[in-house]
Amino acid sequence: MATATNALTLGNLAATLTDPLRKGVIMNLLRKSQLLERVPFETVSSLQVSAVRGTTLPSVAFRGINEGYTPSHGAFERVWEVVSSWGGGSPRL
Repeated sequence: MATATNALTLGNLAATLTDPLRKGVIMNLLRKSQLLERVPFETVSSLQVSAVRGTTLPSVAFRGINEGYTPSHGAFERVWEVVSSWGGGSPRL
């Protein structure tokens, strides 16, 4: 599985934390969800991120013994995820 170069899992993040409260919250999340153990999180510097999404899958075909296969390709598109603030004031960190 290919991951981004600056992506961290929650387990990696918990190993670097020194604040016991933050570390405890992350460890509880990891105990409750096997998915969160494996999903990498990536820090971004803007509120917009691009990704590639598959729009169609390749087709499937049966073939007989010693017959060639019909190549098929899926289609992809670039999508953008944007986060925007709706409210008064900036969030506290």
